[in-house]
Amino acid sequence: MLDKHKVVEILRKQYINSKYGKLHQALLKNGIETELYIGIGIEMYYPDAYNPSFIMHVFDEDNLVIIDKYEFANEPLVKRASKIAKFIGYKVKDFDELTEKEIEFYFG
Repeated sequence: MLDKHKVVEILRKQYINSKYGKLHQALLKNGIETELYIGIGIEMYYPDAYNPSFIMHVFDEDNLVIIDKYEFANEPLVKRASKIAKFIGYKVKDFDELTEKEIEFYFG
């Protein structure tokens, strides 16, 4: 079994070298501080996971970011986050524009 320090080092290297890590770092550099969660999927919550204005669901294998906005979302900030994701090379979709088939595929 790997010790705690080895696991942290593996995750740090993955974060630095992966596309989602580059997206998270670019958001931070542009003043959009999100909480990053990596589990079954990769999610970035703004401003935090407990009271999000919007969530970015990142699917690196599909080169896709799905943005799920709440009614009180800061639209200019969401647009800026979307532009950053597109600049890095992701396709960006709004959750409200997904088909039932896409919702089932990505979230089912």
